[in-house]
Amino acid sequence: MSDETITISKTTLWQGVAALFAVLFVGSLFWGGSGTSGAVVADKPTVKLPTADPQQDAPARVEVTLDGAAAVKGEDNAPVTVVEYSDYQCPFCARFYEQTLPSMMKEYIDSGKVKLVYKDLPLPFHPNAKNAAVAARCGGDQGNYWGMHDELFGNQEVWSNLPDATETFAGYATKLGLDATKFKNCLTSGKFDTVISDNLKEASSVGLSGTPSFLVNGMSVVGAQPFAVFKQAIESELK
Repeated sequence: MSDETITISKTTLWQGVAALFAVLFVGSLFWGGSGTSGAVVADKPTVKLPTADPQQDAPARVEVTLDGAAAVKGEDNAPVTVVEYSDYQCPFCARFYEQTLPSMMKEYIDSGKVKLVYKDLPLPFHPNAKNAAVAARCGGDQGNYWGMHDELFGNQEVWSNLPDATETFAGYATKLGLDATKFKNCLTSGKFDTVISDNLKEASSVGLSGTPSFLVNGMSVVGAQPFAVFKQAIESELK
């Protein structure tokens, strides 16, 4: 075999190998699901749309009662009910409180179009979340649930990592003009343990496990979505 033949054969071999690697690389772009880009996508809040029933024209809706709600904001006869399942220690829940809720209040709740129902979904890896849920309900016992709700979300970074947030929560109660002694007794009474547990079970029964999660007239929206997402869902219901 001549040197020219050997050279051509080697060149052809390397061209083939290069082509193979090119095919594998392109394939990885289409079929790969790992790596940095996958992690970024997974970290973004997503809208969970209901699965359409092939036997029906409209998507299926989730039905829950208002039993066990921590509090309700808005008109009783509002045409749209938004049920929020939330965790006071969840950063995404605080984001909804800070960035989305004010617009929802102004455009829909204050105008009587939406009723917001708050339910508790304290996640097990947030050690102070359940106690915060109890603190809000104890504030409600003295007629100021939403005041404590706002203090908890507004100061989330202050109390989230405390080994015991009792005194901090009691300080918020004093700031709100509540009876601090009654409030602290309520915190340790266990009176809200069952209803919070029922909220957790209810969320799980309808497939909601992350926070914040919402039901807009039974239609599921998951994550700290921008106001535009809620506006679209609410306007669809109002029509």
